[in-house]
Amino acid sequence: MLRGLIENRLDLDLRVEADNYKLIERSTGSTIRIISKNSLLVNALDNLYGRL
Repeated sequence: MLRGLIENRLDLDLRVEADNYKLIERSTGSTIRIISKNSLLVNALDNLYGRL
């Protein structure tokens, strides 16, 4: 998994759920990233960290 991460060759699945989106690494089932669909949470984090 580390080699795939370094070489930008991870095998990922996108799971769409009711409240968020999840990026899941296929071979280990590890959650790589969660993206919230909650507009209040998204707005609060955007105000706290700003747009990158």
